[in-house]
Amino acid sequence: MKRTFFLLALVLPICSLMAQVPIDRAVDLNLDDGNIALIDQLGTSNTGSIDQDGEDTYSLITQRMEGNTATVVQEAADEDANEVLSIVTQTGSNNTATVTQLHTAVYHPVENQYTGPQGLVEAYVNQTGNMNDATQVQGQHNQLGNAWMLTDQSGDDNTAVQEQNSYNNEAFINQTGTSGVAKQFQDRGVPVGYIGATSNLAIIDQGGLENEAYQVQNGHANDAYAIQTGKDNYSHQEQGNDDGTSWVSYAAVTQAGKFSDASQTQVGKVNFAVINQTSGSESNSAMQDQTNTGGGTNPYHAANSAHILQTGGNGNIAEQTQTIEFDPTIGGGGLPAMYPNVGHIYQDGGANQAYQTQTGGNNLGYVVQTGNGNIANVTQSQSVVQPPN
Repeated sequence: MKRTFFLLALVLPICSLMAQVPIDRAVDLNLDDGNIALIDQLGTSNTGSIDQDGEDTYSLITQRMEGNTATVVQEAADEDANEVLSIVTQTGSNNTATVTQLHTAVYHPVENQYTGPQGLVEAYVNQTGNMNDATQVQGQHNQLGNAWMLTDQSGDDNTAVQEQNSYNNEAFINQTGTSGVAKQFQDRGVPVGYIGATSNLAIIDQGGLENEAYQVQNGHANDAYAIQTGKDNYSHQEQGNDDGTSWVSYAAVTQAGKFSDASQTQVGKVNFAVINQTSGSESNSAMQDQTNTGGGTNPYHAANSAHILQTGGNGNIAEQTQTIEFDPTIGGGGLPAMYPNVGHIYQDGGANQAYQTQTGGNNLGYVVQTGNGNIANVTQSQSVVQPPN
């Protein structure tokens, strides 16, 4: 049944909220058979709380001035449950927004399949001011369907934390200011027997000084991007499963400014990592570590690729470590085919340092340096894990 009598009352509040949420995609409010909660608070020391359970749940909270707190919980386990949407907009300082959205699937061991809600889960948090804190959590490990979240913060000393479970999820954090912290976790520590994580996307965009970005993704075919402008920024990315069964993930860091630090760690095969430090990139540091302990799995061979570009400055440090360990006991014995690591470092300017360590087979290490007083060190070897006696 259409809830047309709510439509007029929601038009102006929704338009007001959406005007403050910097997104390119439209939010489709399908008002069929759903729960709708709207809170609009003007003043100080306000608290808004929404708890929804059922089909097609929509939550919209607006808080202005200082010291506001918004808490949203949306949960659905019924197979007919579809869309879940939460929008929180806070204007002022010292605000906190916590959003938890859960779609829970049910496992049927006889049929060996999951059933449950498969609709889109969306969460938006927009905070304007200083010392804001936003936390968003979406999905059980066995969630079906897609999840999408955005945190947008402008001001100083902001913190944004996002966590998504399962597959085909997208997470975005935008921060403008100084000393902001952004953290994204996608399918961290998947329990045994649950749906694996694949095709997740995480993006952090920070403008200002002394910002920190952390991204952790488990599973396969995931993408992570961190973009930082300004000096003294730090970025860290982790991709892959500890057992080395992950593959085909992509990690990229772009930092424009000096005294910045970037590190990337990837476990698995056919991973690609790139760090690009530009625009007067003086005294920046870039570190990449790629490890594959599981050899190749057809059609995904063991090769990993790492690239560091440091341009426009002096005194930069680039380090790459790539390891492929081949176990001759896998696949019926004998020495498996050797696959290459590919490492590439490009530096222009003076007094830069480049270090490459590659262990595996058919490695390619490529270092290009222009300027004076630079150091380049490349170490390559082959490693075969010997079977136990």
